[in-house]
Amino acid sequence: MILFPIFLAVIPSLLISQEVYISMDCPTEVGTHTGDNHITVNMTSDVVMDWCMISLTVSPENHLELDDIQWIPGEYMYTIPPYYVDDHWYFGFWGGAGVGYVLGPQNGPILDLTFYAGEESGTAVLEIQPDSECLLGNTEYSLNYDDGYSIYLTDCNEGLLSFGSQNLHSSTLAIEILNTEPISYFEFDIDGLQITAIESGLIWVYDFIIVMNDQGHVAGWTTQDNPIPPTEGLLCNLVLENQQEIALGFSHLAFADPDGNPLCIAAGDSTWLVIPPDVLIGDANQDGLLNVLDIVQIINFILSQSDPGVFEQYVYDVNTDGTVDVVDLVMLVQLILTYE
Repeated sequence: MILFPIFLAVIPSLLISQEVYISMDCPTEVGTHTGDNHITVNMTSDVVMDWCMISLTVSPENHLELDDIQWIPGEYMYTIPPYYVDDHWYFGFWGGAGVGYVLGPQNGPILDLTFYAGEESGTAVLEIQPDSECLLGNTEYSLNYDDGYSIYLTDCNEGLLSFGSQNLHSSTLAIEILNTEPISYFEFDIDGLQITAIESGLIWVYDFIIVMNDQGHVAGWTTQDNPIPPTEGLLCNLVLENQQEIALGFSHLAFADPDGNPLCIAAGDSTWLVIPPDVLIGDANQDGLLNVLDIVQIINFILSQSDPGVFEQYVYDVNTDGTVDVVDLVMLVQLILTYE
């Protein structure tokens, strides 16, 4: 008599089926600052559904940024691009209002999720949250998932992308590359930078196709068997528009070798984009005058054999040929005679 109610209490729990199971295949390790990293979302279900929204948290939240999503099985579902609300990332798929596309039963990959890695090394923990849901019409299914996934962000050791010199006369910013493996594809973002053109450097030597936008995104690839070999030098010069003094840093880096294998290229230190100073070209001591004092200061600079900073390059390079030398002194003397 005692066992009977216990048996009835157990029966309902046995009847609860795991109708939908969500899992993710994540890389165990990615490089900091890198883009084009992928997570495969898998589903095992014995039901049909037309809507599934997955809620995901990332801790620490600045370690990963979800970017894009692709539907794997076919063309008969619409993806819900990742969006971020209240510390949760949301993404998924649906059958389309009034269209009636459905998924299921299913056993395999359904979504390819792209993410960018943050700038700090360490472990990112991804956890599917209870507010995730899968539906058919108004019917909500039981959703099951694993406890969590870990991705380690490691400092890259196959190269370095860095900022070079800024030329205020030509409104260009140099991008330097050091790579230990050949490069056939690259992309990066510099937030807040308005780029109007890209010129010179290794991308032209090796006939790369270049795309860009005015939001600071740059990408390039070669369609020939002509990658950038292991080297250290100027990748390209970015021609800038509407310069303002802002901090610049790389993000969303992605590099690949000729076989399509990703390369872990690190991002160099951030820098400041400098605006042209409101001074006369040649006015080395910034007293508002062009005279012998400016000649003396530029002579001392040339004799010191120092590398010019952004200000010296702009003010001392009187003939704007990219170097500070005796030719600038000759032109400065001519300006002084004209000025007087």
